[in-house]
Amino acid sequence: MLFSSEKEAGNVCFANSIELRPEFRQNFTAVELLDYVYAFAHSSFYKKSKKITMTSEADIFWKMVKIALCLRK
Repeated sequence: MLFSSEKEAGNVCFANSIELRPEFRQNFTAVELLDYVYAFAHSSFYKKSKKITMTSEADIFWKMVKIALCLRK
């Protein structure tokens, strides 16, 4: 996955659609990265290790982003 400082513009079809399944998303924004860190900081793994680790699996990243959205509500 690639970091994108802004949302893609132009003819990119569903690249930024919330309907796109997470395993097919190829980039993330700073806000989504912060959401991942926020969700990870609330995990039991972080409470034991005190380290934030990045996953290499896109589906896990997007699940954590979704968890953060729920935590922030």
